[in-house]
Amino acid sequence: MASQLVLLLLTQLSLASGASVAASTSLERLGALLVASPTGNGSRLTGMATELQQLATKIINGKESLTELHKDIFNSLREDMQGIQSTIAADHHEDQGEVDRALQAIKGCAPNQTELDHAAKRTSDAESAHEECRWQEIKLASARKGTCRGPSMFQDMEVSCMKAPPEDGSPEDLQGYLDVLREQIEKAVKWNATISSLSAACENAKQQHDEKIAECNVSQAHFEMNFCAYRQALVFGCAAYDACRTEYIAKQHEIHEAVRVTEAGRKAEFKTASQIICLVHVFEVSPKEQPAEYQACTGLSVDTSDLNIVYHDVPPADHCDTTPVEQYPCLGEWLRAPHPGKEGDE
Repeated sequence: MASQLVLLLLTQLSLASGASVAASTSLERLGALLVASPTGNGSRLTGMATELQQLATKIINGKESLTELHKDIFNSLREDMQGIQSTIAADHHEDQGEVDRALQAIKGCAPNQTELDHAAKRTSDAESAHEECRWQEIKLASARKGTCRGPSMFQDMEVSCMKAPPEDGSPEDLQGYLDVLREQIEKAVKWNATISSLSAACENAKQQHDEKIAECNVSQAHFEMNFCAYRQALVFGCAAYDACRTEYIAKQHEIHEAVRVTEAGRKAEFKTASQIICLVHVFEVSPKEQPAEYQACTGLSVDTSDLNIVYHDVPPADHCDTTPVEQYPCLGEWLRAPHPGKEGDE
């Protein structure tokens, strides 16, 4: 809007003086620069500052005079410079946000530690359950071995071979034979009961052991399934973490390089816009004050520290440790490691 007003004022100035809008006076050239670049850029702002310096020199030296129309143009010029400074501040805020977001993107690469901790606990719980099951299996195997002793379980059960009864024996001999036969029958009955009891105990020990083996095999499958899921989450998570950091560190570098260029340009534009505002003020003071005000503008030091971008170092990488899953089911090292229930571990 201010630039459109400048164009209107320049038209009025041109009509009043009989010149064209593209006239050769410093004021008209200044207005043309402002109309051509309402949002400002480095070279055109520098051109405006140069034209204002030349105009100020002429006015101070009495070679040119100001009119009310000139003052209206200067007011419009100040508004435009203030607008440019506001835009610069907004752009600075946006660039700082982009730099900050680049840092947060790198930090956001961290693996989901909560998920990994849960997976690790599930694996540890399953491993403990499997280990306890295998120790119980070992005890049952030992009990089975002690109960089902094979032929040795009958070593105390000696049975004498019975001879045929004497054909010509005396009644005493026959009675002795019957006594021995009665004794062997009693032993056989007793031994039969013992054998039945031992056989039942052996069958029970076998059943308990076999059931425990089946239970432990299921427990082992559950443990290995959880371990493999944990390993996959950890290994893939660490690999994804490294890849994510590599990607976003490169993006952060690109963003920093681009922002450094725009930061330097903004500071230069802000300084020039500040100088233009200062020069506009020269035309607003009394002729007596103008030389001093002009000198102050030519040596103006503009503080641009508010436009400094805070750049962030690359945050150190978290240690993503995969050693807990370096040995995993069916790997050689895993098979060679001692596990309860494995042959030789008893």
